[in-house]
Amino acid sequence: MVSCFEWKILDKLSSNIPFLLHGQGIMPPRMEMFYTNIDYHEGNNEFWDSIGIREYNGEFIDDRQKIFFEAELSDRYEKAELNNRMLYVVKDDYIEIGQLQSVKDEVYFHIKEYSIEYFKIMFLRILAREAGKQLVVYRRKLDNIKLKRNQLNQLLKLKYDLSKNIDDYNKFI
Repeated sequence: MVSCFEWKILDKLSSNIPFLLHGQGIMPPRMEMFYTNIDYHEGNNEFWDSIGIREYNGEFIDDRQKIFFEAELSDRYEKAELNNRMLYVVKDDYIEIGQLQSVKDEVYFHIKEYSIEYFKIMFLRILAREAGKQLVVYRRKLDNIKLKRNQLNQLLKLKYDLSKNIDDYNKFI
């Protein structure tokens, strides 16, 4: 549901602002944050499956914060357009005795410092995946042309098309 709403907003915005990924029909990266009181070590598979991740994946930031870059490992979120999300799960214990700040304060400072880097990682991963798909398509076309003799014009046109399509990816790498 969130993806459909996000896509409609991008459709409206793209009439005034060109978006590289949206223009190619690719869902742009996004970060989803979940605050929960569920412990990572209790084996609550139902919760992890409900948000599209496996509990044993992800990287701990500290004992209460975990980040997941691979949400597509769940059967629920297997479609390619939903793979472009990063999940940030926080076990929120509220303010404990002796603490001066809550975990939400820590999350705020962490996201403020690292969010741009996280989005760069996700964006480059999407570009690498899509460039790989483009290369497979052009490899098949090249194989078809190689089977025919004296097709220099088709080879030059194919090289031009490949360069034009891959150029968007080369700008960012």
